[in-house]
Amino acid sequence: MKKLSKNIILDIIKDLMDRKGLSQEWDMIDKDIQKEIKQEWCEIIDNHLSNVEDELETEKEHSNFLEQLLKALYGSGWEYLTISKANEIRKSLGGPE
Repeated sequence: MKKLSKNIILDIIKDLMDRKGLSQEWDMIDKDIQKEIKQEWCEIIDNHLSNVEDELETEKEHSNFLEQLLKALYGSGWEYLTISKANEIRKSLGGPE
């Protein structure tokens, strides 16, 4: 369980405890089942956070590619940048196919 997901779960449980009727219902759930619920919720959160990390990394790669592309365009005396030249730069940078 990652610290961030654990803290999120604790805040959600805290919020549930402030809801009329939910606090009593939660307390009626077996402690082992409560623990399982918390662990599964943490796994769900961890999976989503992992996806966000992957998306941020992909976005960073695209940003780097765009930066290199703009440098090629503006850094070479406004040279006409053909699609084939852009593809060549993209491939050399390991950009998306």
